This record gives sequence, C-alpha cells and structure tokens, in this order.
Amino acid sequence: MIFITERISSMNGLTTGNLLRNGDFSQLELDGQLSIWNTTVGQGNTSVTILPRKYLSLNAVEISAYANGTFVTLTQTIQLEHSTNKSLLVMTFWHRTWIVYGSGSILLEFYDSSNYKIGNEYMKFFSRNLTWTYVRIKRPIHSYAISAKSVIQMYNSVGAVLMTNISIEQVDVWKNATFFVSLRQDGTIFIQWSLENHNNSVASYDIYRGKGILSTLDDIILLVTIRTMFSYRKNIYESMYTDHSVHLNAIYTYQVIARPSNGALIDRTILIIGQTDLVEDYYNITALIALPRTNGIHLSWKLRAKSTANTVTLYNSIDSVSKINNSRAQLLGTYPVQDMKAIVGLSNTGPFLLVSDDGNDIATVKLANLTRSRIVLTPIHLDFIREKINQSGHAQEVFKALIKSIYTYQPDNSFNYCWPARDAALLYAITRDINYVHIAYSALNANRINYTIYDQSAVKLRFSLSTMARSQAFDWAYDAFTMQQGQKLINDFQYAASIFTLHLTQVKCEVYLWVIYFFINTTPIMAIM
Repeated sequence: MIFITERISSMNGLTTGNLLRNGDFSQLELDGQLSIWNTTVGQGNTSVTILPRKYLSLNAVEISAYANGTFVTLTQTIQLEHSTNKSLLVMTFWHRTWIVYGSGSILLEFYDSSNYKIGNEYMKFFSRNLTWTYVRIKRPIHSYAISAKSVIQMYNSVGAVLMTNISIEQVDVWKNATFFVSLRQDGTIFIQWSLENHNNSVASYDIYRGKGILSTLDDIILLVTIRTMFSYRKNIYESMYTDHSVHLNAIYTYQVIARPSNGALIDRTILIIGQTDLVEDYYNITALIALPRTNGIHLSWKLRAKSTANTVTLYNSIDSVSKINNSRAQLLGTYPVQDMKAIVGLSNTGPFLLVSDDGNDIATVKLANLTRSRIVLTPIHLDFIREKINQSGHAQEVFKALIKSIYTYQPDNSFNYCWPARDAALLYAITRDINYVHIAYSALNANRINYTIYDQSAVKLRFSLSTMARSQAFDWAYDAFTMQQGQKLINDFQYAASIFTLHLTQVKCEVYLWVIYFFINTTPIMAIM
C-alpha cells in the first residue's frame, strides 16, 4: 500500500488554547503552540482538511475526513522530560463529532532513542457524539521512552471531529493535576481544575492570580478561597470558578493550591495563563462591558487597536449619540483610555454609551436592574399576611406550625438546611423579629453550598434547589444582614452561578435550566454573574 504524507498547518493563525501546556516540552513555538500536524492519508479516495472554527466561545480545530476504505492519521510528537519523577502522561480535551459512518480514535504512542515504537496506548474511541464532551485520560510513560506521539486516527470514515483546549502534561506519578481555562467573550475567565491525592482531605482551594509569573504566593495575589466538602467517599475534587474581576486586554496567570484544614499545602496546579477574550476580530472593535458589583456598576472598555483617542466619555440611560444632551443625569464622566475601567453608582441602570474624544469609537451596553428584589413582599402583601395570621383560622395555624418547624426541623444533610433558613427569613419579613435573622443566617452557614460538584444530575438538581431557597432567604432578610454577611452570601451566589455551564445533553440541560430559572425568578443576584 502506498501512503501520501503531508504537513498541514492546523492553526491558520488561530490559537486553539493550551495545546501543550507543559513548559518543558521542546516541540513548542514561541507562543506555546504547536503549529504543525503531521498528516498521513492512505491510498484511495481520501481527503482531509483542518480548519479553524468557533463553538461555545472557544476556538476549536475541525478535522474533516473522507476516508473510503482506508484511514487517516494526524500526529504530534512530544519530547519527554527525563531524570524526573514525572512518569505519567495526562491528556485532556473537549470534543464533538459528526461521524456519518466509520470510526475514529485517539492513541498515545511511545518511542525510544532509535525512534522505534515501544508502546501503543489506546485512549479514546470516537463515534457520533453531537454533545461537547470533556475527556481526561492518564497513561504511564514507558521507561525507555524518549518521545511520545498523540495520534488522531480515523478509519473508513466520513465525518468531522472538533477538538478544543487540548492539553498534554507530563506529571508526577503520585499526583495528577489538570487545569482548564475557558476565555469568555463577556470579559470573564472560567477556570476548572482537578487534583487527585489519596492521603489527604482537601478542605479548601486558594486561587492565586497575577499579571506576571507567580514566583511567590501571598495575600496580595490571593483571588479567592473556596471550601470543599468530602463526597462520595472519594478524595477527588473537581472544582470551578469564574473570575469576573478582570480587565479587557490584560493577560492573567493563575494557580490553584489545595489545602487541608490546618492550611498546609497538599497539592497545586501548574501555572496557567489566560486572556479575557477570544473574539477573532477583537483588536478591530471597540467593546464596552457593564458588570454589576456590590460596590457599584463596573464599566470596562477596550478601544480598537488603531484608535487614536486619548479619553472616553460615558453616558447613562442612552444608547445613541443622537440622544446626548450633556445633562447631569446622562453624563457619568470622562476617563483616560488607559484606565480601561470606571465604577459608577448602582443607581445607574443603563443602557450605557461610550464615546471617544475624537468621535471615532462608540459602544453601548445594557444592564439588568439589580436595585430591587425579584421576589417582592410589598408592604401590602405583608399587611395582608399579618391580618390573616391574627385571625383564628387556617392561616394562623399554618403560621404557628411554621414557627415550630424552624426549631424542630432535623435536616439529614447540609443541603436541607436551606429550608429552615428560608422559613426563618420569611418569619422575619412578617414579624421583623431579629432573632429569626440569626436563625436564618446560622442555617445558611450550615447549608454552605457544596463546592465539590460532580457530574451527576441528581446532585446538581439538589444543589440548584438548595440555591433557590438560599436566594429566597437572602431576599427576605436582606435588610437585616450586616454588610459582611451580605457580601459572604453574594460570593456564594456568584460561585453557584459560575459552576453551571450549559451542556446539551437532555438531563444536564434540564438541571441547568432549573438553576437559571430559579435564579432569575427568585433573586437579583443572578444578574451579577
């Protein structure tokens, strides 16, 4: 059989994510990306194309193959580290496939110093799968291996495979750390990590962030601390976080540290770099983003690369230059372009307009109104309830039973503490008795959301129901919480929203919609996300 070998550029100027993120690998270009796929096609009616695509705010590589009665392989060679304890090779990626017929697979092949194949590790079988799926596989490195090849193979196939955020790491045999960064177009960075350590219980994760390589870890660059819970009798934690406090055009470096209850270091991820936008024509547009925060509305902007403007002027309540009248109500202020961010009062509900001093850069953005509760217990509603419970009858009996329940309820797990918290908050709204606020807040602390969320729909559904009740308690007792208590609860809501990304399978989609429905219809906090 005759083979035709081609070298096809897979990138076409496109950055696909952390294709190989271990800095010790030698087959990298200056930008940390491999630029060449080695492609082999068999004799016959065969063709293969590699094109850039964009799906789910991620840049992806689409590999389309027509291999009638033969096969197509695409390989990348990785030079391995030596004289280290890193004896595992870990590969992670997201994929989505349209296989009309035939099959495909991904393999790892190991080679010795004579370039002789000494091992072939099956990794992943491809079939028709229209849902984006995350794959994480580890394989031991052969003792005489000098290099490894990742091999995408399709036999007698017609179809396409989309892959994004491909990552290959050489790691210590005693641990396995993976780190995934999704760069979102809304000016946020979504990070996900997985640490595995069988001898220690992880009590919390510290996420560190900086604008350079993190050589030291201290409170100055500590972004957030996330607590975990021991679940399913496994000491394997998968956790996620969305970083909202980022500037446009900035590049950030992240690291996650796993700690036990005494605060020591159990494990850490490698350093990884993320940037806040992946729009293909990002540098040719002017963007304005409005994100609600507890201390005001954060307005971030980025002007197109060729802009010559020195300042920008921000306006409230208008979305067109033709509506500008320079009134005090409209004008928010004028800022240097390089500031890239301004914080204005929460009373400004938008829409917002940005105009550069030379008039060549204009952008608008809308903002959800976060200044009122979504579950409204108005004075009229509360007066009606108070009138009914002061009369003999069913309403009064229900009210007495509600009071009794918050003192006698015996939750069987941490999730169910949300219900007495909600009931106590409702009692406070009716009676204005501050003791019910203390009960509600204590129950909310006992119910602290399970930061370790696995990919089981039943757990996510329970989690979403718990968060719904927490949001109700937050609304009904909001005015009695201290500033510190309120901020603590808001942080919980922000994290709760950040871990639910939409998957297209039916069950996962239903769970996601539960969360979105409850957030949008029960609390103003969802719009903060």
